[in-house]
Amino acid sequence: MAWRTGKKTAFAFILFGAAGLVSAAATDIIPQRQHNMKQMGGAFKALGEELKKPAPSMAVIQTNAVKMQAIAPHIESWFPQGSGPEAGVKTKALPAIWTQKAEFHKDAVSLAQAVDALVVASKTGNAAQVGAAAGAVGNGCKTCHTTFKQRGD
Repeated sequence: MAWRTGKKTAFAFILFGAAGLVSAAATDIIPQRQHNMKQMGGAFKALGEELKKPAPSMAVIQTNAVKMQAIAPHIESWFPQGSGPEAGVKTKALPAIWTQKAEFHKDAVSLAQAVDALVVASKTGNAAQVGAAAGAVGNGCKTCHTTFKQRGD
């Protein structure tokens, strides 16, 4: 009988211990994704500011486009199940990310493709092409943020 109790205790420890690990992983990923998203936004802002100049530096634009390209394909992976508001860490991620997974996936893929097109455009040296591609990236950001990000503080 003692063996069975021990086995049940071990099972409960494994079960609840694993749940604790998921929760710890979720609380770790939220600050990481916030940092990464700020990096993405900072690169996009720098690129946009450069495009406003009378003679934009294509080197600055390319550097920021490539930085965004390194980040964009990973966005979806920063939102594992349990890393929403229920994790107990301040986040603007809305539950729709997990209840509308197919839409979130589609938007994340679309954004990554738009960023790839931005990198290609940045290599042309043509500011008008870069501006159009940057507009598509901005639309991709807006589409996702409208549905999946809480507004305000």
